[in-house]
Amino acid sequence: MKKGQTTIFVIIALIIVIGAISFFVFQNTNEEAIFEGLIFSQKVDVVKKATEDCLTIIYQDSLDFVGAQGGYYREPLNYYVAGDDFYLPIYSFNGENTIPSKEFIEQELSLTVGDNLDFCLDSIQERYSTINLEYGDYSTEVNILEETVKFDTIIDISLSSKDGIDTAQIEVEKKEIPSKINDM
Repeated sequence: MKKGQTTIFVIIALIIVIGAISFFVFQNTNEEAIFEGLIFSQKVDVVKKATEDCLTIIYQDSLDFVGAQGGYYREPLNYYVAGDDFYLPIYSFNGENTIPSKEFIEQELSLTVGDNLDFCLDSIQERYSTINLEYGDYSTEVNILEETVKFDTIIDISLSSKDGIDTAQIEVEKKEIPSKINDM
């Protein structure tokens, strides 16, 4: 693949990522008025769904980005070609095999999710400002399977009404995303 083709691919991927997140954040201007009319338990369900939808976008974007960079999120440790905003690893150099292991790619995917999760959670907090949302520490475990990648993000999410009477904890569901990253 030529450098120009790779640059175009990366630019298109970034446009898709920004478009998906923008759609998620700005999809309905009337939504806050509807949200305000819900009872607290319904608000909890809405916030849980928004969090899971945002995570799904991040998971897919992470797979796309790490896959496009040959299994790397960060700068490869060995040999690579650097573009303006991407790295293209060289898997064989002077007889040395530098293909990243499955475990390494899982770690890279986990880092990608972690680095992009704050934006997602902040946008949910802004969107549903009529209740108190607190996000604690979070971590993501990634498992590359035969035809899917399993993401298990643990986030401590606490919600309370503005008057402090109602409180709830949310657990997000594990998610499997179809992927051919195992074929690398």
